[in-house]
Amino acid sequence: MRSTSVLRSVFAILAAGLWVAILAKDFWQEKPFTQWSESEALMLVSNSPWAKTLNVPGDYGGAFVPRFVSGGPGASQAPSLSTTQGHGGENSTPLYIRWYSSTKTRQAIARLSVLRKLSSEEAVQRFIEQPMPDLLLAISGPVMEPFEKKSLQDLKPVTFLLSRNDKNKKIELKDYQSPKQTQDGSALYIFPRLLNDAPCLGLADDEAIFVSELGKLKIRAVFKLARMVVDGKLDI
Repeated sequence: MRSTSVLRSVFAILAAGLWVAILAKDFWQEKPFTQWSESEALMLVSNSPWAKTLNVPGDYGGAFVPRFVSGGPGASQAPSLSTTQGHGGENSTPLYIRWYSSTKTRQAIARLSVLRKLSSEEAVQRFIEQPMPDLLLAISGPVMEPFEKKSLQDLKPVTFLLSRNDKNKKIELKDYQSPKQTQDGSALYIFPRLLNDAPCLGLADDEAIFVSELGKLKIRAVFKLARMVVDGKLDI
């Protein structure tokens, strides 16, 4: 009888903990980006509803360690995400895929730049407020040479944004900037935000699926759109 009571107490505690976890708000909902810690900002650009880490076959000499730099001559006055190489990684290399057009992503980049004293508050605010007429996805990692060799013409036939629920939806790549063209050394994939004056993606799609190919390397990243809603609006 006593053991039954103990079990009931344990189950009650576990259930309460589960509900606390379910009801707990994510840090990006709980506080403004100006209060995010460095680890929180890094999490948002590497492992969050707006960012995925893909481990692709091949050892290219280390794990990815992000660093942030300010814009140089000819670049926009904004913080940017760059990469360096770290240690570790066996038989696989991480690629970081993030929604660069998302306000939350840009807030995280801005926050890191301020924390590391690379940009002023005024500069990062201008960066955050830049209009985003298109959907932008950025890919970065320790080795970007395969992306440097590709052009829009190469990628357009094999790169799309897909919908989980609408199998007929296939959003084509509009433009591409290789790591040699971008301020931060990432590969930038650009898709139209609107099609026939209507949003290309919405909550009815359930998930947005990014697919691309670079030779034998196949990239597929799935984003749950409901998790990307901020203040009642889809933040992509």
